Amino acid sequence: YASYINGHLAKISPGATYADLAAPETAAKAAVTAAAGQAADQIATLQATADGITNTRNTLFKGETLRGLLLSAYAWSTVGTIAGIAAIGAFIAAGLMAILVGLGIVHQRRIPKNVEPLTSKLTFGVRSANHSRHRGILERWQSTTRFSSSCAEREMSRSRSSSTTSSAWLVRCRRPR
Repeated sequence: YASYINGHLAKISPGATYADLAAPETAAKAAVTAAAGQAADQIATLQATADGITNTRNTLFKGETLRGLLLSAYAWSTVGTIAGIAAIGAFIAAGLMAILVGLGIVHQRRIPKNVEPLTSKLTFGVRSANHSRHRGILERWQSTTRFSSSCAEREMSRSRSSSTTSSAWLVRCRRPR
């Protein structure tokens, strides 16, 4: 509808806007006021011209206002549609996270209580894998790591005895590929 209204506004006053007609309207009203002592038909002609410009200006004002309101409503409806799609995506993601939390709880209840977590097994070969399920993973990890396991064990025992933790051993124990 906004382009439809814009087409009609262009036909009413080609290329002129509400603001563009302010000066001609003021000049036409000033001409009517200045012609106060002249003939009635001349004053009527000037008054008709002033009224025509005023009516055109009022029509442009209402049309431009309506067009702006329609465009604004359309823009906000588009924003609302996008926000609705984003909300659906967020609810789907929240549902997926709830499912993953549920699976994590089920997994936690299924593993035996006396088994250490896998993350404690993968500490640069310092600890050995007690559980047969994790032994293969640890061995594969140690074969692909860029650190020497014996060096890592030596440096980790030093850092445990000195009560200061330092990651400098990571650089010292790096082995070439």
